[in-house]
Amino acid sequence: MSQRIEYATTSDGFVIAMATSGNGPVLISLPAPPDNHVGLEWADPSRRAHLELIGRHRTLIRFDSRGTGLSDREITSFTVEDRVADLEAVVERSGAREFALMTGAFGCQVAFAYAAHNPERVRSLILVTPFLSGREFMPPDQLPMWRGMLRANFRFFTDAVAAETFGWGNERAKAYGEFLRQCVTAETAALIYDAMMAVESAEDASLVSCPTLIIQPSEMGIGSPASGRRVAARIPQSQVTLLEGRPVEGVSPGMLEAIGAFFGEEWAPDDHVDPAPARPEPQLRIILFTDLEGHSAVMQRLGDERGRALLREHEQITREALAASGGSEVKSLGDGFMASFGSAQRALECAGAIQLAVERDGSGLNAAGLRVRVGINAGEPIAEDGDLFGASVIAAARIAALAGGGQVFVADVVRQLAMGKGFLFSDRGALALKGFDEPVRVWEFGWLQR
Repeated sequence: MSQRIEYATTSDGFVIAMATSGNGPVLISLPAPPDNHVGLEWADPSRRAHLELIGRHRTLIRFDSRGTGLSDREITSFTVEDRVADLEAVVERSGAREFALMTGAFGCQVAFAYAAHNPERVRSLILVTPFLSGREFMPPDQLPMWRGMLRANFRFFTDAVAAETFGWGNERAKAYGEFLRQCVTAETAALIYDAMMAVESAEDASLVSCPTLIIQPSEMGIGSPASGRRVAARIPQSQVTLLEGRPVEGVSPGMLEAIGAFFGEEWAPDDHVDPAPARPEPQLRIILFTDLEGHSAVMQRLGDERGRALLREHEQITREALAASGGSEVKSLGDGFMASFGSAQRALECAGAIQLAVERDGSGLNAAGLRVRVGINAGEPIAEDGDLFGASVIAAARIAALAGGGQVFVADVVRQLAMGKGFLFSDRGALALKGFDEPVRVWEFGWLQR
């Protein structure tokens, strides 16, 4: 089974990443931000096995809420209305006329609001560890501690949240902490938590009229077990299923069986889930980003036709350089490219070839005053459906953004991998990359000296 990733645009203009898998009646999984990332979730064998089981019975639609995952990140407002707009964009893009909604924790705020005002579309609700207000999720006496931790040290905060969720010493906690850090930046996480803690959903919950399944675990890492009972008391057609143990990320086997029974079906994880494919061994990749600096302004000055011709020239130059250096185009970004290489030397040679071609006599780009900036990093990204994801990819894009037109900036790891190959570099110092806790040492590649 595979998932199809698409993008929907909200009424206020933000792009939301959505993933569709499976067959049958539509089940939309509402994210409980900030820990959602449709690419990384599908790459995890355990999560994917459970998602594939749901896909045997339902067309499963998942999405990353604004500010997280593969959706637009540069966002500062996270009201319930904002998050409902994300769901509305996904519903419109999917074309679904009616569906079930599944969510948990902070996702319940959106589920209550949407289901209360769209009863003709929401046929049923599935709520895992729901609550009516932020006060029920986090006791007031603990809130200052967690807020202080979040703002002081995001890594420590995410590891502590993982330990509270899974239990201290649990092996899954470490992986979950890393997953959470790739889903969202510290700054955005603080804004999301502050917004969601202020929400009171009792009124919306009382207006929900569809059949509702509430799944409540016997142990809670963060939150109160009593919150599920209060939700059940508000929704007339609700039933509660109690499960042993702690809640975990994704959907557990016990949850799958409970959901199947709620739909009047038998979902047997042990009997029907094929073994999840083994996670491929991570591969070192050299990741290169290009960006045609100032293209938007040139488009306005020269017009669409001439501007598009310059873009085509940039595309031809880049693809020819990639072919000559053995690089792989990951994707076109409109006025830039993302590519990967198995060799730092090849990536640097490609970057130099692009710059030389852009600045040669007779180049239309050169005549128009356009320059290309390039950023290169190295790491072990996650490969998913022909794309690459992870911190090393994000860092490469951030490094490219720091470069000016005609410059090639590389992370220190790239310079070290190319040691002894005759390349010249100028030290630009340890630079802060947005969304990263620690600065990265950046060097400018002296491609003119090659």
